[in-house]
Amino acid sequence: MPIERIEIAPDDERLLRLPPSACADRYAATFSAKHIKDLRRLGVESEQRKRLEPALRLIRLYSEKGPKLSEVRQHLDEVAETMRAASRALQALLMAPETEGARAEAKRRLRQASLRLDPNGVVEEPVDRMAAMLRDLLSVVEEAINRTPTEQTRPQAHTYPIAYIDHALQIGFNAVWKTVPIAQRKPNPFTPSAREGSPFRDVAAICYAAAGVPTTDPLRAIRAYLSELKNSSPKN
Repeated sequence: MPIERIEIAPDDERLLRLPPSACADRYAATFSAKHIKDLRRLGVESEQRKRLEPALRLIRLYSEKGPKLSEVRQHLDEVAETMRAASRALQALLMAPETEGARAEAKRRLRQASLRLDPNGVVEEPVDRMAAMLRDLLSVVEEAINRTPTEQTRPQAHTYPIAYIDHALQIGFNAVWKTVPIAQRKPNPFTPSAREGSPFRDVAAICYAAAGVPTTDPLRAIRAYLSELKNSSPKN
């Protein structure tokens, strides 16, 4: 869910609204005294830091590991097997010859019940439609199984937290310098960059470390975000 660098007021706090999913208690995180010290060393102002801290929730949310795909496939396989058994049982009952007393009677009662529940099923009896629906639903489940990899893939480099960090630094910077004449303002040192040692990458790394996630250097996510910025820039 990437955020583009769009043309809005530079102090528009709407860019820093968290999605409801990030507000769960399990995603709560704060900067430690060491993190705050490291941010200060990089020149991060308090107005920027207080806007950066909610990014820790996003980092935790988007770094959360999904379930094992083997377990996902297991649940789909269970549903598929149950539907296959139901389809086989229903088809066998509908094909039962009149000579099979109990099965033939079961078939008649099933058809009578289906017609009572859906008296408009004239061209095709409801029980026949149910058999067709079971086959269609089984096809859907099997398609889901076929599209579920058997092995875990490499985690996606989510750009949303990086975009949030970028906006927090920008908006916080503007909040600090908005009362200073333009001629006296210092340049914003936190331009998005994937370069090693760049202030932006270092700030992002501190945020990821504070969030307590395994990846403390989100280089792939920064590169993906820079690519989004490039692709969204107006062409001359």
